[in-house]
Amino acid sequence: MEAGFSRYARMKILLSVLILLSFREIGGREISDKQTTSSSERRGAAFLVMGEVRSEVALRGVHTGSAPPSCVAKCEGCNPCKPVQCVVTPKLQCIPKRVEDYYPVLWKCGCGNKIFNP
Repeated sequence: MEAGFSRYARMKILLSVLILLSFREIGGREISDKQTTSSSERRGAAFLVMGEVRSEVALRGVHTGSAPPSCVAKCEGCNPCKPVQCVVTPKLQCIPKRVEDYYPVLWKCGCGNKIFNP
């Protein structure tokens, strides 16, 4: 039998070295401030405001719903090209009473009297 370490001891040393190298690889990267934000901060953390729980998004004034598109170069050379809200009217002739006043709204790009898809 060989003098020195047993096979089990050599395996433990090898495993320890591999673990240390992997930690060195992970720890060797520089972490910027942008990477240190927690997942709750990225999703919108909840805060207690005057007895009510509100999300960070609500506190910043961001609302749910669609946002206007960027209409840069979307109006085939027409200026000024601006976001416009358009009402989608139903094509059905027979509309149930409870939904007859509901018309979806979507964003398009408009220039003069022309409407373009964003």
